[in-house]
Amino acid sequence: LEKNDRFQNRETMKMAEEIRAKRQLDFQADAHGLAGTHNRKASFFKYLQAQADLKRRPNTKASWKRSIGHFGDFAGEGIVFGDVTPQLIEKFKTYLLNRVSANSAHCYLARIKTALNQAVRENILAVNPAKTTIRLNETLPVHLSIKEIRKLAKTPCANDQVKQAFLFSCFSGLRFSDVNALTWDQVKDEYL
Repeated sequence: LEKNDRFQNRETMKMAEEIRAKRQLDFQADAHGLAGTHNRKASFFKYLQAQADLKRRPNTKASWKRSIGHFGDFAGEGIVFGDVTPQLIEKFKTYLLNRVSANSAHCYLARIKTALNQAVRENILAVNPAKTTIRLNETLPVHLSIKEIRKLAKTPCANDQVKQAFLFSCFSGLRFSDVNALTWDQVKDEYL
């Protein structure tokens, strides 16, 4: 063999040995329940979308979609698990706090943390890089007085069904989204 061919063979063998070593590490990691390096290149954004598509209530699913939208705007849709670091999560927290209220930011960050916790349970990640939290702002409940509700009950409305649903919401304490999602099979012996 010529000198050039021997050099090329040596380089090919070196590269093959590196690939074998990486695969051996992944195999060892899988055997011991640790996250392998092959998972670092998997799409985190697609994983988030899959988590949102799990069986969830409509208002929870909407919250997931908004959270994923913000994360996509922040990090891009091409983000992979290997890019998700504590520093990235901290920057995402700052990004959220500059765009939405603290309570909304708390909710959106919680969705990302839930997905990361699930990735740890599925051995995609060894540890959850999201250790940061957002403190909720205390909000006072807004409610109508009984006098105001009576006045609304007597007020004419073009859509009587909407009026009845609103009054039901006032007396049951349910949010509009919960009243909207309510079905008859959720009522048992005259109780919700």
